[in-house]
Amino acid sequence: MRGDDVIVAVMQRIQDDEFNSHILSLINEAIAYISGQVDLPSLMTSSDVDVLSTESSVDLPTDYHKRLFWVGAENQSRRIGTREADYYNLHRFLENYYPVRVAQIDSVCVSGTSLMYHGSDTDTLTLRYYKGFTPITETGKTITVLPPHLHYGLLVNYPCREISALIESGAEGRKPRTMFYDSRFNMAMAELREWVRKHTPVEPVYVRNKE
Repeated sequence: MRGDDVIVAVMQRIQDDEFNSHILSLINEAIAYISGQVDLPSLMTSSDVDVLSTESSVDLPTDYHKRLFWVGAENQSRRIGTREADYYNLHRFLENYYPVRVAQIDSVCVSGTSLMYHGSDTDTLTLRYYKGFTPITETGKTITVLPPHLHYGLLVNYPCREISALIESGAEGRKPRTMFYDSRFNMAMAELREWVRKHTPVEPVYVRNKE
């Protein structure tokens, strides 16, 4: 679906012109939420960063969003250890690796917007991770970040749920419209997770040269 197709579908269901100008921002909000909950193959990317022997960290790529799941070292022609960005892993990284410096880089850890590395070698690291999505501004283009068969279930039901919640906010008891769209959206999320499980590419493997 194109962005304007999604907007029309939402308008047909809500039938309240007061909310029309908010639909595009809700579509972008939906994609932001979904990409935070699910590792979308369309947002999988890679970048190279140069690390210096005189430093111990380097800035992550500006499009980095989450889950650095693979790091390769060019000089070593191999994958190196990677730790996720959380307090426990950062603490373990500092405790186990930082007291002693080694020559080759053997481990990295995400810390905020930086990539910390253990090793005193100058090298180029290839990072594979999930980037942030680019918000939709041109509604005439097809939305490519999500599988087409789930556009309706995800991108129509999410705005309908949020708008229905506002419309029914003053009502007491059950909120049937909000519950209806929430149920449909969650069903589509379950389908998306299953689709991603089947379509996520296999992680790359480094093979040493035998020269």
